[in-house]
Amino acid sequence: MDEPGGTSNVPIPKNNTIDSIMGRGLFRTILFGFLAISLLPLVTISIINYQRTHKSLTSDAKGKLIGAATLKSKQIQSFFEDSLSALFIQARLKMTVSMLKDLRRSFEATGLDLPEFVKSSEWKRISEQYEDDIGFFLTTNHFYDLFIIDSEGNILFTDKKQDHLGTTIFTGTYSKTMFGRACQFSFGKEMPGFSGFERYGPSNNSMAGFLVSVIFDENENKLGLAAVQFQGDTIKRIIQSESGLDHQGEVFLINATFWFTLELKKSGKKSKPAKSFDLGKAKVLIVDDNAASLEVMETMLSSWGVEHSFAKSGAEGLDMLNKAIDAKVPYNIAVLDMHMPGMNDYISKPMKMDGVADLIEKWLPG
Repeated sequence: MDEPGGTSNVPIPKNNTIDSIMGRGLFRTILFGFLAISLLPLVTISIINYQRTHKSLTSDAKGKLIGAATLKSKQIQSFFEDSLSALFIQARLKMTVSMLKDLRRSFEATGLDLPEFVKSSEWKRISEQYEDDIGFFLTTNHFYDLFIIDSEGNILFTDKKQDHLGTTIFTGTYSKTMFGRACQFSFGKEMPGFSGFERYGPSNNSMAGFLVSVIFDENENKLGLAAVQFQGDTIKRIIQSESGLDHQGEVFLINATFWFTLELKKSGKKSKPAKSFDLGKAKVLIVDDNAASLEVMETMLSSWGVEHSFAKSGAEGLDMLNKAIDAKVPYNIAVLDMHMPGMNDYISKPMKMDGVADLIEKWLPG
């Protein structure tokens, strides 16, 4: 009702729905704002920690990979150095030279074609004379096969007797293989050769690599080639051995041609150890009752130009030592069979060139 003399006082109803919506919206805005402000440092710290952790893990993985690559490189290099040293010695042993001469002489005497000769009883007779020495050489050096090749490229002997036996590696069926090219290179340049790896037909197309060395007689006449074959599994075992990548990594050896290639620098007919000391001043006495061991040492020491003598028993060795002292030209070093008493050092068989050189350096007077 209207009051006398006044205005009308009518209450205006409030819009509760609008206020409620506006209130909730403002609350959410403020809430989200506070959450954003409070979470921003946490998100920032998380991102920084992630980046640091990622960088640390990447750096650690990179370091392990570099370490593994360095380790594998050294292991592979060591394998090839040891293998080439073993082949170099084998190619210069009197046994190898005699075997090549015997096979070549019989091949010419029989008048048979090469494929027929390697199936003959005469070939078998000669091969059996040398099979124990060849078996020992292959086993101790972990080679798959040994080849004896004459100056015309005729493969006169292989231990495994695969399809290449009785062929000519210079011009025949397998002359275009990497093995064939390595043989042609090695014989022509008179230096060691490495084929690289290839899938080799006579070995059921398995991965194989070949090292080749020239065979010279005692007058340095070139007679032919000695070659060894090792399977891809040999390198695979090196690569798959402990690599430093814990249990979460694997190592792969890759290049455009299957796995890798190795370049061997020319060193001439004589092999000398990569040592800074002078072996020429050494005078060495070898005491051993094993003819094969004496021949191996003879090959090594002669190739280095080291003055040396041999004794086949302890008594003979002592007599030679005393005579050298009386003549005022004593020996610097005596290399003894491991089972002989009175020794002060030894070298294990099969003997490696670096091992012999290290032993000489150890005991050579300064």
